Amino acid sequence: MINHYDSDDRLILQEFGGTNGSGVSAGGTISYSREEVNADSDPSDLSIAREITTIVDRNQNITVMSYNVNGNLIKKEEKTRGVRDSEPQSFVTTFKYTEVGLLKKQSILKETALYVNTTKTILINFNVEIYYQ
Repeated sequence: MINHYDSDDRLILQEFGGTNGSGVSAGGTISYSREEVNADSDPSDLSIAREITTIVDRNQNITVMSYNVNGNLIKKEEKTRGVRDSEPQSFVTTFKYTEVGLLKKQSILKETALYVNTTKTILINFNVEIYYQ
């Protein structure tokens, strides 16, 4: 594995090479891109994203991670590629923190398609919330 870093010493690319035990290529790359956002927002608001990192893995799956002013993960969005008709555009998990940075709540939004017949699809949305003490 070869890691590549930007001028701020942050990981931007990982290159993998070689083959697995079955002789199948096990190589590929994982790329990381970062964007600073909301620089003029209230610094005490821990719910506002300040940095967004987009990760593209070896299979071209995209994950978008949003971080607050303290560097805590506040949103993870795993984009789907439309492989299955029942998939939503993405799976989203959000995180909330206390003033001292301890994880307080994690919410996972799920959307599931239920096929009644070939002409009717019902989407079922549900939210799982996990509270920490």
